[in-house]
Amino acid sequence: MSSAGKPTTRLTPYTLWDYRTIKFRSGGLNGSDVDVDFITAHLNDAGNDGWEVVSAIPIRNGAEVLVILKRPRVDE
Repeated sequence: MSSAGKPTTRLTPYTLWDYRTIKFRSGGLNGSDVDVDFITAHLNDAGNDGWEVVSAIPIRNGAEVLVILKRPRVDE
């Protein structure tokens, strides 16, 4: 129901999503031990498979980065 009390009609079906997480280790986000090339290559590979980064979160005092990805679910 809409806020006016009238039924709402969905014009297109909603998208179902698959989610994936990847954890990257580093020497700290501001340290020199971040392998940017490795992370970039890994995320590009994921992107080629249809994954999109939703968020990146530093964890363990910045020693690791948790990356959350999503892609539309494909019914088989």
